[in-house]
Amino acid sequence: MIIRRRLLLQITPILDMLLLVMFLQFMDMKQRTLGMASEATATAVALEEADARLAATQAALIQTQQDAERTREQQATIAGMVAEVFHMTPAETKSLLRDLQPAGAISPATLDRLGQLAAGSPAPVVEHLITYGEIRKRCDLWELHIDGNNVAHLTSGDHATALRVNLSDAQDAEIEEFANALETTYRGLPQPKYLVIVLFSFDRAARLTVTEGIGKALPRIVDRLTKASVGLTRFEYAELGMRGSLVP
Repeated sequence: MIIRRRLLLQITPILDMLLLVMFLQFMDMKQRTLGMASEATATAVALEEADARLAATQAALIQTQQDAERTREQQATIAGMVAEVFHMTPAETKSLLRDLQPAGAISPATLDRLGQLAAGSPAPVVEHLITYGEIRKRCDLWELHIDGNNVAHLTSGDHATALRVNLSDAQDAEIEEFANALETTYRGLPQPKYLVIVLFSFDRAARLTVTEGIGKALPRIVDRLTKASVGLTRFEYAELGMRGSLVP
């Protein structure tokens, strides 16, 4: 009996040590498992953020491509309007320049400025052209400006009208309602010339959903006004972008 007790007394500390080692190993494995789970969660979050950034980049690229296409279409429209206003072909324009200027009279600075206007945004081209009285004789210019309170100010000659741009529950511009109000305003104005150019601009503080919504809807709006005129007036538009307040 004494021998057995001695064996038990000797084995018990060893078992305790083994249990302690097993417990420590278990705790270490548990800690590692928690760390791996945390790393996996962080990796998943990083992947989701990367996917979101990629989607945003793709959306921005698509928007840029759409803006570039709209700019090209707008430049072509402006060129067509100028040709229609003056009823001149490119050959006739060159001939007129030759008649007006003696050989070599056009300075390099003038040619450089013309090149900048041709290669740049259509907005400064339009602003440059509207200073000439000839265009004002042949067409009407309507200024459609969105102020910082999301109010559209339509100016046509001596007539000025303010149109409130209402927002939907999603905070988007109520385009159809705005188009109806604009058509009603047009019907109350004196008969314009055959060609009307709507110059669209907006204030820096204007809501983005309003300016983008109206900007994208302008082609449909001017087509609607053209149809409402029953062939008496053709409406076109040009986007001038962000400008200071045009409201006194």
